[in-house]
Amino acid sequence: MLACATALVGAPVKLRVLEFNVLYGGDPRTELGAGHPFQGKPRHEAIAEVIRETKADLVILCETTSGSRARLPALLPDYDAIGDLFVRKTLGARPLDGPRPPKHMTGGPGRSSRRGR
Repeated sequence: MLACATALVGAPVKLRVLEFNVLYGGDPRTELGAGHPFQGKPRHEAIAEVIRETKADLVILCETTSGSRARLPALLPDYDAIGDLFVRKTLGARPLDGPRPPKHMTGGPGRSSRRGR
């Protein structure tokens, strides 16, 4: 493993990460009480706005619901959604610094995991 890590050493890559507890998925709540600012109001657009403003490359959402998982991807077209994880689409286009590992270390073509065949 150390050889693999050594082969990938290069200039550091800056990655902006946001971990965001969205409180009940941003869905309208009725049990919070009349004076609570989130009472009865969906917050999906506000959540998406926070994510856009932070310009995060990687977003990890906590307390999501099926409602937020259904609505947020449409509000964040610059991100790929994988469950509760959002990855900025341009992240894959960034050149990662440092050399790529040799094919023999990544199971590239011509490499068999079965011995004797």
